[in-house]
Amino acid sequence: QQKTAKTVQIPLLPEIDEVLSNGFPKKISLTKFNQHIKTIAKNAGLKEVVTGVLNNPKTNRKEVGNYEKWQLLASHVCRRSYCSNMYGKIPTPIIMQVSGHSSERSFLAYVGKKGTDYKDEWMAFIESQRKEIKKLPKLKVVTNTK
Repeated sequence: QQKTAKTVQIPLLPEIDEVLSNGFPKKISLTKFNQHIKTIAKNAGLKEVVTGVLNNPKTNRKEVGNYEKWQLLASHVCRRSYCSNMYGKIPTPIIMQVSGHSSERSFLAYVGKKGTDYKDEWMAFIESQRKEIKKLPKLKVVTNTK
């Protein structure tokens, strides 16, 4: 991680490793990667106007304003999307290791979870436990075996 100077190891699925070993994708600069993300987002129709910060090329200063969503995207969206999409699907410590977060508190703030957001996960857990209990064999004690 550049920001925190942490070493992060990201395990790759065999399919991804195969794609990378065949020379895809070619290496490009971060600037070019960010341009590609913007192009993809624009073509995907992410044109909703939102408040954000964008660099003004005339003044070379960051300015808060209303911009189409595609204009605000950059490489960081990949990290945030990974964390948000994987949260609840794989254990939080694994996601934190990949993303470089050192505390669960900062990670939860990053993915936008609050203390009240756990009711859905809690209910899903309770329901899964109920299903497991129903799967258990129903045994009956037989006292007379003659």
